[in-house]
Amino acid sequence: METGNLGKEVIDSTSSPMTCNSLNGSCDRTQPTSPDQHVSEAAPDSLVQLEQHLNLLRTVIDTSDDWIFVKDAEFRYVLGNQSFAAALGQSSESLLGKTDIELGFSEVAVFGDEARDIRGFRADDIEVLSGQHIHNPYDVATLDDGTQLIFDTQKKPLKDTKGNVVGIVSMSKNVTDRYQAERQVAESRNLLQQVLDTFPQHVFWKDRNLVYLGCNQLFADVAGVKTPADIIGKTDFDLSWGQTEAEHYRAYDRKVMDSNTAEIGIEKPQLQADGKQAWLETNKIPLRSETGEVVGLLGSFQDITERKQAEIELRTSQQRLNLIIQQTPLAVIEWDVEGRVQQWNPAAERTFGYSRAEALGQHMELIIPPAARSHVDQIVQALLAQTGGCRATNKNITRAGDEIVCEWYNTPLVDSANQVVGVASMAFDVTEQNQKEKRLKTQNRLGAFRADIDAALIRTTTLRETLQHCTDAMVEHLDAAFARVWTLDSTQTTLELQASSGLYTHIDGAHGRVPVGKFKIGLIAEEKSPHLTNDVLNDPRVGDKDWAQREEMVAFAGYPILLGEELLGVLAMFSRQPLSPETLKFLESAANEIALGVKRHQTEAALIDSESSLRERTEALERLMADLQQTQLQVVQNEKMSALGNLVAGVAHEINNPVGFLKGNINPATEYVKDLFNLLDLYQAAMPDPNEEIEEEIEAIDLEFLRQDLPKLLGSMNVGVDRIKNISTSLRTFSRADQDHKTTFNLHEGLDSTLLILKHRLKANDARPEIEIIRQYGDIPAIECFAGQLNQVFMNLLANAIDALEEDNEGRSLADIKAEPNKIAVATQAIDDGQQVQVTIQDNGTGIPAEVRGRIFDHLFTTKAVGKGTGLGLAIAHQIVTENHAGAIQVESTPGDGTQFVLTLPVRAS
Repeated sequence: METGNLGKEVIDSTSSPMTCNSLNGSCDRTQPTSPDQHVSEAAPDSLVQLEQHLNLLRTVIDTSDDWIFVKDAEFRYVLGNQSFAAALGQSSESLLGKTDIELGFSEVAVFGDEARDIRGFRADDIEVLSGQHIHNPYDVATLDDGTQLIFDTQKKPLKDTKGNVVGIVSMSKNVTDRYQAERQVAESRNLLQQVLDTFPQHVFWKDRNLVYLGCNQLFADVAGVKTPADIIGKTDFDLSWGQTEAEHYRAYDRKVMDSNTAEIGIEKPQLQADGKQAWLETNKIPLRSETGEVVGLLGSFQDITERKQAEIELRTSQQRLNLIIQQTPLAVIEWDVEGRVQQWNPAAERTFGYSRAEALGQHMELIIPPAARSHVDQIVQALLAQTGGCRATNKNITRAGDEIVCEWYNTPLVDSANQVVGVASMAFDVTEQNQKEKRLKTQNRLGAFRADIDAALIRTTTLRETLQHCTDAMVEHLDAAFARVWTLDSTQTTLELQASSGLYTHIDGAHGRVPVGKFKIGLIAEEKSPHLTNDVLNDPRVGDKDWAQREEMVAFAGYPILLGEELLGVLAMFSRQPLSPETLKFLESAANEIALGVKRHQTEAALIDSESSLRERTEALERLMADLQQTQLQVVQNEKMSALGNLVAGVAHEINNPVGFLKGNINPATEYVKDLFNLLDLYQAAMPDPNEEIEEEIEAIDLEFLRQDLPKLLGSMNVGVDRIKNISTSLRTFSRADQDHKTTFNLHEGLDSTLLILKHRLKANDARPEIEIIRQYGDIPAIECFAGQLNQVFMNLLANAIDALEEDNEGRSLADIKAEPNKIAVATQAIDDGQQVQVTIQDNGTGIPAEVRGRIFDHLFTTKAVGKGTGLGLAIAHQIVTENHAGAIQVESTPGDGTQFVLTLPVRAS
């Protein structure tokens, strides 16, 4: 339906009206004539009938309250009923031939969010002329007074007898009242939906056939639909739950509707998709019509899992608490504000001897000792006043009249108004525990006493200090009022007071010296028997009863200090409380230990006189031992060097004679050979044709080869003789007999001679290749020294290096040794501006462990196997370098990196 300002004046009043004689779209611009006039002019009977039908049709159209009009293909009105014309303020005839603009429709009309204008009407008309059917259920028509009417408009194409679209037929029904009612219903429904969506419960409703009519958003979420509107028309089988659940829900709903009885607050468990159990509280109410007939169902449910779990936990906790109360070894008792028993568990029955029936309703004085019953009310009030609870240890009484000790834990009970209505108490019988604690405390106290006595006896102090510690321990741990110890003097007739602790600490009073056999202390010594009493005031041996009563003395214990049958003294103590058997037992044991301590001190005193002379003799022996070790080293060194020197000198002397003989005769022999070869040449020249025998001999001895090889042989012999001569010289150099004073010596000669002597140990063998010697000699001056002694040092160090490398090779393959060959580096250099010479001998073995390195120069210390080392070599070397030459010898070794000995020697003798 087009909208516009109905009743507006025609835009173009000069345009002439068009009269349409038929609905086929043919019109002219002449003045209209009445239908009656047109028919009466010339019309056969058929036309008359047609005219009647048209009049009838027009009457029917005009009687309709709906708006009915027809437009031709040029969008001009060719028909409009009276309802439509009246709404426009026109007559039916005045509409004919006019367009929407000519009838005064506004160009724009707004309805809701949609803007429509004449162009929109024209677009609808064009679409209808194309053969389409247009339906606008809510078209707005604005009247002259501004009132808006809502129409349901339909436009259909008008066709001629050939089926061609020649116009537009439109029918509009006034639905303003219905629209407003629907709108109110929609607003009410939206408001209701908003209210339902705010509910914390899941709400839904169904019709009689269990088809969903609506729900709130919470229910839509669990049902698997996006909005509540999406659930309308669905059944439980269309939603997210399974077939079994859907059938269960529908059967439940059918039961409620058939019984016409609501079910409210039904709690049921539900297994969720994740396997966890949830609890739902469900309400289902039958919906009734005005006549009371059930037409549907209103349902709601909410998740009460947390509440249900809390209830279950509370119930479980209560059951558990009741179980604990029934089975706990603690007596659980509940009192009201008047001190009357309200709760009494089995443990209370066992602890106090009253049954639950006997205790309930009774006052708490039931278990309070008679001496404390006068304070029962104060006890009750004190318990009620302990708002934070309290703990106490009290004496109680059982049904049998036995007194027990209980540990109490009291907690006030308050109501919802925070008012104290009673006290919940838990009690535990600790009588045996208290007794055990007392015994343990006594044992600990006596153990501490014993420990202090032991500590006092092992201290290296005087006898008096030792005994003073003992009496102090008796006062501290045995609750002695005072304690004393006497020792027997050398005359064996008098006891001398050595220590006193507690009430009296002086030792020079009337009791400082007690004759044996006099008074209670002297009698104990004479009888060699203890005297014990826990009733001092009635003891006949206690002379001063007034003093004992004044000082409240109760007990006395005195023990003789005996070592076997030998009396050494007396131990005694007074106490203001009875002495237990355990205390007396420990005191007796202490007396025995003190006897050992006294004897030890006496023995030490006897030995102290001889200690000084013994110390002097010990020091003299130590000095003698040191001198003996020094002398031993010197003797070993001298003997070793003397024997080695004599041996080497003798060998060198014996070698020199034949070497000299050989050296002196090789040259003449060489000349003789030359002369013989010359003579032979003369014979060959004089006798060019030797006989057959000579020819054979020449061939047999290979004369030509002999001519060439014999001079070479003599030359080799000469070289060998020189080699022997050099070895002899090295031996003489190594074994130089030292004079009583130092001489100038070239250290390089000593090192070379030593290496030459050890050459046979450096050569390769089946187990390893040759040990490589690396000489790194610096420019050093000759030094003043005992040359033979330093050669001995070099021999020991180099021989030890070779031994170390051979020991390291054990367990290594020949290939491993070749990959990392054994090496010994010998280096020299001048240091300290030429004032000293430093010699370094280093191997590439595994090194010396740290725990051994500090002892290698000790006398008789060796790491070699039995029979392979004496432990003197390095000790002698250290003495030679440090004492004989005022030098220094150091060893540096890192495990895995070898060992290095560094000798530092002064150039000039001091």
